[in-house]
Amino acid sequence: MNHFPPIVDKGSGSFAPAWLLSFDATKFVLFCFVTIVVAYPLYRTIGVLYLGWEGHRKSPAKHFNDILVSINYALPLFVFGNYSNTINWIMAVSFFVALGGFGWLAEAPFLRHSFVTIKNWGAGMYITIIVAVGAIVGALGYHLYLAYTFRLILGDGTEASILGWYLVGILIPVSLITAAYLVCVAQNLSKPMITFGFPGNETTLGSKWERVSLHPHHWAIFYSIAYFTRFDNVASNIAAGIVLGMYMHGIAAYGHDDLLERHS
Repeated sequence: MNHFPPIVDKGSGSFAPAWLLSFDATKFVLFCFVTIVVAYPLYRTIGVLYLGWEGHRKSPAKHFNDILVSINYALPLFVFGNYSNTINWIMAVSFFVALGGFGWLAEAPFLRHSFVTIKNWGAGMYITIIVAVGAIVGALGYHLYLAYTFRLILGDGTEASILGWYLVGILIPVSLITAAYLVCVAQNLSKPMITFGFPGNETTLGSKWERVSLHPHHWAIFYSIAYFTRFDNVASNIAAGIVLGMYMHGIAAYGHDDLLERHS
C-alpha cells in the first residue's frame, strides 16, 4: 500500500529519504566555497570593477553582511535542495557560465528594467521575459516528469512517486508571494489607528504606514527555483547551476533587496 506522505523506514538508518533532505558537511563547505566565497568577490572584481557592469556601491560592512546572509540562505537550500547528492563539476561550470552570462546580458539597454517599471518595458524586455518564462516552464515540466518517474522504496517494500511532495513544495514560494502581495495591499490601504481628542486638538496613535510595492527580485526568484533542481541528472545539474548563478548575480551585484520595497 502506498502512503502519502511516504512513511520512511526508520530501521534503514535514515529519518528522511535523500530526495527530501540530505546533508554532507564536507560538500556543504565546498558548496559555500564555490557559490559564495569564490563567486561573490570574483563577480565584484571582474564584473563590476574591471568590466564596469552594473552593481550597487557597497561598503566593506555591506559586503560582509551579504556574504554572511548568503551562507545562512545556503544551509536550508543545500539541505532541502538535495545538493549533497547532486553537486558536481557540471553544476559548477554551468554556475559560473550563468553568473557571468547573466551579468553580461543585464547590460543590454533594453533590459534595464524591473517588475516595478513594467509600464516602461519595451519590445526587447517583453521578448526576453517571454523567452525566460518559457524556459522556466519547460524546465519545470521536465522536472515534474522526473519527480513522477522517481520511485521511493518505502519501509514495507512498496514504491511511491514523489510527485505529490514536489507539487506541495512548489506551493511554498507561491504562497509566500501571495502573502507578500496581501501584506502590500493591506499596508497601502491602512488608515491611522486611533484618533481622539477635541476638534483642533486631536491626537493620533499610529500614523499611516509608508507605502510599499511588491518587487520579486531575481535573486529571490532563482533562489526559490534552486530547491527543485534536485535530481542526479545531467539536465537537472545544468539547470541547478544556471539558477544558482542567476541567484548569486543578484546578491553580488545588488544584495538581498527586500521583496516589499518601501516608498516615502
